[in-house]
Formats: sequence, C-alpha cells, structure tokens
Amino acid sequence: MLVRFLNSGYGTDDGNKNVEMVKMQLGFLDAPEMVVRNPYDVTGTLVACYRLLEGSRQWVCDLD
Repeated sequence: MLVRFLNSGYGTDDGNKNVEMVKMQLGFLDAPEMVVRNPYDVTGTLVACYRLLEGSRQWVCDLD
C-alpha cells in the first residue's frame, strides 16, 4: 500500500512509501485506519489514516 509519511511537529514530508498492510480498522468516529509495517523499523507498526491532503484523499501516517 502506498502511504504518505509526514511529521507535522517538524513540518517535514518524507513522501510516499510502499508498505505492507497488517490490518484495517475503524478509528475515532469510525474513520478508516490502516495498520502498516513501519518502513523505518521493520519490527514495529504504525497507523495511517485516510484523509484529504493536497486536494485528494490518501493514506497518511503522521510520525509526530
């Protein structure tokens, strides 16, 4: 799955990375979330949210 990696605290954008999806789930207010393998540490996972960014909906993981 293609996921965009941002760090809103530092204002950085690491771009899109192709990552392995572990599972899909519903998050806060039943918003879709995807648990993915961490591309920076292969032993961990991160949560990506499906949201509007730069005019289109995409999977986004905020590392902050």
